[in-house]
Amino acid sequence: MRKGFLLAFILTVAAAATPVSAEAQVNSSLEITDLALVALTGITAVPQEINEGGTVDVSLSIENQGNVEAGVQANITILNSTGDRMQNTVFAAFNMTPGETAVLTYSWNAGSNPIGDYSANGLAVYDSTLTNAVNANFSIVSVPTPTAAPTPGGGSGGGDIQIIPRPKPLPPEIKPEYGVIEFSKKVILVEILAGSARVESIALKNADSKAREVQLALSGAPKDSLSADSNRLVIQPGRSATVSLGFSIPKDAEPGDYLVKLAAVSGEAQSTDYLILRVKSYPEGYANPITTKTVVMDVDKGETQVRVAIFNPSEKKVERIQLFDRVPLSAAKDPSRVVFSEKVGVVVSRVPLELAWELRDVLPGEHVTIAYAISGLLDDYAPYAASVVRTAAFNTEEARGLLQVREFRIPPLYVGKTGEVTALLFYGGLESAKASLFLEAPLNGFSVEPKSLDVAFAPRSIRRVSFNVTPFSQEAVGSNVMTLVVASEDFGVRQEAGFIVYSPAGFEGFDWAWLVLLAALVVAAAVLIGRHAGARKQRQLENRFRSLTIEERDGYLKVVREGVLGKK
Repeated sequence: MRKGFLLAFILTVAAAATPVSAEAQVNSSLEITDLALVALTGITAVPQEINEGGTVDVSLSIENQGNVEAGVQANITILNSTGDRMQNTVFAAFNMTPGETAVLTYSWNAGSNPIGDYSANGLAVYDSTLTNAVNANFSIVSVPTPTAAPTPGGGSGGGDIQIIPRPKPLPPEIKPEYGVIEFSKKVILVEILAGSARVESIALKNADSKAREVQLALSGAPKDSLSADSNRLVIQPGRSATVSLGFSIPKDAEPGDYLVKLAAVSGEAQSTDYLILRVKSYPEGYANPITTKTVVMDVDKGETQVRVAIFNPSEKKVERIQLFDRVPLSAAKDPSRVVFSEKVGVVVSRVPLELAWELRDVLPGEHVTIAYAISGLLDDYAPYAASVVRTAAFNTEEARGLLQVREFRIPPLYVGKTGEVTALLFYGGLESAKASLFLEAPLNGFSVEPKSLDVAFAPRSIRRVSFNVTPFSQEAVGSNVMTLVVASEDFGVRQEAGFIVYSPAGFEGFDWAWLVLLAALVVAAAVLIGRHAGARKQRQLENRFRSLTIEERDGYLKVVREGVLGKK
């Protein structure tokens, strides 16, 4: 029984000590797993101080820092100093490729909100995971008190006093009042940058049965910023006359909303219309896309015309810009009432009605304009002042993850034998690029061929590269670290991985861990065998002692018996 057990035990030990192949050994190389990681990298509120009723541009920066495409949806929430929510804007969901960056921008109008401190708070979700949160602070400040200035030509003795308009909150309703003179074409919203100029046109119609001499007066715009090419005109019955309005906004004009009054006076008859002039101002070096909106009503055509201009103020090309414009609910609910001009957009939401466009490769300093018309007119202009444009600008070229190591594999290496080290690289740029690659192996005991590789990457491509590594010295035996280095003018990547070198070459494939186990098992077997042999010898001695004892007892009894019988 014991012999059978011992034989089975020795056979088990021998089987366990059989050398394993190199393929069966653990590969200590590095494999980059798929990782989804989207981070908010910043948020800005420009300007940091706005006048009552003014507008602040909020920009949220996002980056896909992982190595897989991710679906992202972000929102920006405006809070007051007590944490009450003023507005929450949710951007349409979009996909971000590895290394891609996005800047989401929209304008928030303060309206009638009180002066005080406010914050813009950004948050996003990707693949059911929340990102980090970011916030930026800004303030609503009181509108400067209007200042008085003498009217030109007033003389040294005084004269009329002119009040210099300042931006202020818009009223809840903005409605025209018409008499016999009607504004048949009117500009109801003009967004314009401080320091810029442009021309728009309006039309006045004589609804009377006789000719009318009309005088046009403009008031409420920043000083010296708005003029008409003709302040006096004669309009025949049932006819219209066109007037050009010249906008020339000073660089130092106060940003904010100005309600410009247009008064058409003909004798005792007067008609009044309004124009919302929104002046925007940005600091030097501002690089996010800037949008301006213009809304024109053409009464004769029965339509509202909307133009949105987007400007790239940066020194770099913007690869992709998505632009969203929401139609006021009172203006249109049915997409069939919208007609696109030139560049066709898409309807991304029906309630509320929201339109979208995508622009490609917007160059530094370039202006792009999109336009559409709505069938119908509003008698209240205020909803157009509250409707703002949102943008999402995407870039890949300057992203941190422009090139990524998707896999870095180092097989088990043996002294005197060459192994192939491979790497899988993902390049996310939109233009071709060149890079140099090399391996940093331990200084002693290794040779690497080739010394370096020059690789050309096609746009949005994956490349596999390989090096031959040979450990040639016993100094290389054991654990080591190797680094893959990728270098170019635009990017640089370093990726480390650990590996093991085995020796000597004659024991290639032998598992040294099993050798240690084998030695331990042999010692255990020897102990068991020794114990078995000792017990057997002890039993032999005991049996011999027992036999001798029995013989001595039998001899003694025989002598006693014979003595007793002899006496008789």
